[in-house]
Amino acid sequence: LSKAIDRLEKRLGCRLFARSTRRVVATAEGERFIAHARRIVDDLASADTDLSPARHEPVTPASRRKSEATA
Repeated sequence: LSKAIDRLEKRLGCRLFARSTRRVVATAEGERFIAHARRIVDDLASADTDLSPARHEPVTPASRRKSEATA
């Protein structure tokens, strides 16, 4: 996970987290990124709820990978 965050920070050109030996805290840029990410996740969940028939389970990343692998 830390390597993925490091790559993301490099791609964005800013630090998302301030790290010390004792804790990790989101920077101002990190808080903004987290807010965007939460909206995206909420929108995906809303679309899933809106478009999926009630009898089906919500689509999860794991079930999406399974269906893509069989397609």
